Amino acid sequence: MSIKSQTRDWANICSDFAPELVQWEPVAFNPTRRKALAYPVVATQHYAALLDAMFPQQWSVAYTPWRDAVICHLTITNRTMSQIGQAHAGITAYRTAADEALEGACHLFGLGRYLAQLPRQWENYDPIADCFTPDALDRLAALVKKHARTRQMQRLVRSGT
Repeated sequence: MSIKSQTRDWANICSDFAPELVQWEPVAFNPTRRKALAYPVVATQHYAALLDAMFPQQWSVAYTPWRDAVICHLTITNRTMSQIGQAHAGITAYRTAADEALEGACHLFGLGRYLAQLPRQWENYDPIADCFTPDALDRLAALVKKHARTRQMQRLVRSGT
């Protein structure tokens, strides 16, 4: 990979994921569990796919178990960032911790970091189905699309085009 291409990829690492890849997890509930605080997430396979596209065969990941957690060491070209993922109860605890750690390491590089800038909002939640209601998901999708348009406009203004 040429230096010019490598510089371009580092500049683009903060690019947004396609809005349809952003999913929502509840991180807090009201007492009736009919409202939940929505937190945006993107599946780790999408982080890996983006890294493959931007830095083909120039990134790697290694995991180190540590107490009840997992440390992810993400290396892109010659830079390494590490982040910890907490294991929670359950059979998939360490896989979930590894995913959390990889996502956090990607954020340290700037990949997906914009997700933390999305406004947090309480939305309708169906406690029986254990998911956000369809109307809530529509509002959250609109939020992501609006944020993506705003970021695109900001990039255009900065580039002067």
